Amino acid sequence: MYLKKQVENNKTKMFDGLIDFKKSIILLILLAIFILFSIIVGISFISFRNLSNMFRAMTITGVLSLGMTLVLITGGIDLQVGSVIACCGGFMAVCVVKHDINCILAISMSLLIGLGIGIWTGFLVAILRVPPFIATLGNSIAINGLYLTIIKGETISPIPDSIKWIGQGYLSKTMSMVIGAMLIFYVIINIYATRKQRARSSLKLEPTIYSITKAVLIILVIISFWWIMNSYQGIPIPVLIFLTLLFVFSFITNHTRFGRRLYALGGNAEAAKLSGINIKRHIFLVYIINSLLAAIAGIMLTTRLAAAAPATGKGIELEAIAACVLGGVSLAGGRGTILGAVTGALIIAMLSNGMTLLNISTYTQEIIKGIVLILAVWFDVSVTNRKHT
Repeated sequence: MYLKKQVENNKTKMFDGLIDFKKSIILLILLAIFILFSIIVGISFISFRNLSNMFRAMTITGVLSLGMTLVLITGGIDLQVGSVIACCGGFMAVCVVKHDINCILAISMSLLIGLGIGIWTGFLVAILRVPPFIATLGNSIAINGLYLTIIKGETISPIPDSIKWIGQGYLSKTMSMVIGAMLIFYVIINIYATRKQRARSSLKLEPTIYSITKAVLIILVIISFWWIMNSYQGIPIPVLIFLTLLFVFSFITNHTRFGRRLYALGGNAEAAKLSGINIKRHIFLVYIINSLLAAIAGIMLTTRLAAAAPATGKGIELEAIAACVLGGVSLAGGRGTILGAVTGALIIAMLSNGMTLLNISTYTQEIIKGIVLILAVWFDVSVTNRKHT
């Protein structure tokens, strides 16, 4: 019995080591891609303007990856977010361009459409128990048809300036600095509060020097980011929206009962049910949240492009899934982090940006992204299989 217990403990330690190794690999890949394109492309890649535009471009996949992470953690999948982006953004465009409806009202109605789609999807998956793959694939086809009906197969443009700032505007440099200072203050307080809470709960504390080093590194990243943004025109509004959502969902997954229960549900649904977790309610809410985030992304994308086109949103759901898997979110459920998924989104954005600057065709870019997704899934499966051997 003792030997068996020791073997199980060794397996757990080995698995934890593999996860830490995977996180390190992701960061190394991100750094390697940045260095590679900096050398090959040159100054045009690391210019403040290009970096600002790259961060703006990644916000769409980034926002989608937040909701997709929650879905994947529960063991589900959502293939309809690309169509939801197109439908909600297209509806808003038609309202403001064709019918001169107030911008706030148009945005509110678009979000309500996203909410309605999320409720319908949650009902199919959680209540009727339709497999998520089938439910969201069927919805994707239907919603895309609805979108093309709304825009009548035409490109709706131009989006008026009264709403275009959502996708194309910038914060003032002064306001950007204020937000940066607030974020640095939050990092310091959060690390201090976490240590204090663990000490009060008699939990093991990490070495003080490790906490200080971690805080310094995070603060340096924040300062570097704000310096890059302010060296161009300030923080883009889409980046601010994305960072706000990132903060909210990082807090939800790390510090709320709802977030902890999602991990429990994805790790072992039967055990979660026996422990009193309402599985249907949590799955229902996850698909609503994901659909609302897709609606927000649709508004951001449409205002950034200043138009709604028939091809809007095509394939972007696969980019979101790829970002999550690249960032360590398991397709088997129960494992992954918001920050990991965002790192994956940044890798994809950096690849797209670098390949575009190298004048690589869109078709070739799709091939490369597909290969990256396959490799990421293979790595995830290999780690999961190692856990069970």
